[in-house]
Amino acid sequence: MRISVGRPRVTRVEVLAAALVVSILFGEGLARWLGLASPPGGDRIRWWTQFIRPSDAPLLVWELVPGAAVEGREAHGSVLYRVNSMGLRGRAIDPRKGSGVFRVLALGDSFTFGLEGSEEDSLPSQLERLANARSSVRIEVLNGGTPGYNTRQELAWLLQRGLTLEPDLVILGVAVGDVDPIMLQQWPAQVPQELWPNPEAARRPRSNGPASSAGGLDDWLKQRSALYELATSRWDALLVRSGLREPGGLGVLGDYQSREWLWLRGAVQEMQVALRRRGVGFAIWIYPSPEELSRERWPVLGSLFQRWSDESGVPIVDLWPVFRQRHWRPLFRVFGHLTGEGNEIAAETVLGFLVTKGLLP
Repeated sequence: MRISVGRPRVTRVEVLAAALVVSILFGEGLARWLGLASPPGGDRIRWWTQFIRPSDAPLLVWELVPGAAVEGREAHGSVLYRVNSMGLRGRAIDPRKGSGVFRVLALGDSFTFGLEGSEEDSLPSQLERLANARSSVRIEVLNGGTPGYNTRQELAWLLQRGLTLEPDLVILGVAVGDVDPIMLQQWPAQVPQELWPNPEAARRPRSNGPASSAGGLDDWLKQRSALYELATSRWDALLVRSGLREPGGLGVLGDYQSREWLWLRGAVQEMQVALRRRGVGFAIWIYPSPEELSRERWPVLGSLFQRWSDESGVPIVDLWPVFRQRHWRPLFRVFGHLTGEGNEIAAETVLGFLVTKGLLP
């Protein structure tokens, strides 16, 4: 008599569960492959602290390391962070401006620096390429961006170091965070002082302990899953656009006479006076965070920036409208910095604005 051993029956629930697991793993892998995932935080701190160090210069707090060349692993691949002897990201330069050269100094934070992206993809590099394609005068754009800087630090860097580079024009990148002086504490909080002189210490991951609340679990998942971060951000944006959720409140950002606004405007006024005294042109470009593209509050902020431009006489170009029109394009990387395409769009917009204002030859 033949005894047959039957295969265990697979239930429909098991099939659906397996399909769900495979779909989630596939989606996570696809999100990471498309550059929507974050590399491990400890690794990221390790290589960032190799090209940033504490500064002894008054008010700078930290600075780029001259001569540093660090290859970091970002979500979309390896990125070379190269700092020249003048403490600027990019190729070696002569501090003395060459004959017949029109030199532009781009000041700002990690957006100007081009964090998460290649040197060639940064806004200063793209602006230089586009400007030279249309001008008979050689235009040089120096990348004076430093990750984490606020406007007071940028002012201090300009007065102590930037002016020695003999710029003909200074363009300043400003974000919403620059309205808040608490940004001065941002990087010291994220990168403890003891890690800066000892990058190897950052190899040891720091744990905040297990998640003990819904917010903790949400943060834990966002730090580890690109798919979860993508899904929740798109869902939040959909709720705001559909009117089911109110956009974030403006708070002090909407009060033009608040201490924070006065703080920002005071720093920029000092820049303006110093540059005008030396006959150097000055302009500002405003960039929104990726979250701002889905919020209704930016037009209010944009009107305040325009008021600021009218009162101060400083030309200001707001990138929100052009970014809002192309929000479906891959403009931002994992941590909100611009992609190569995003920087190209920004550079084209800034270039057209500077030409229209007669600030570029």
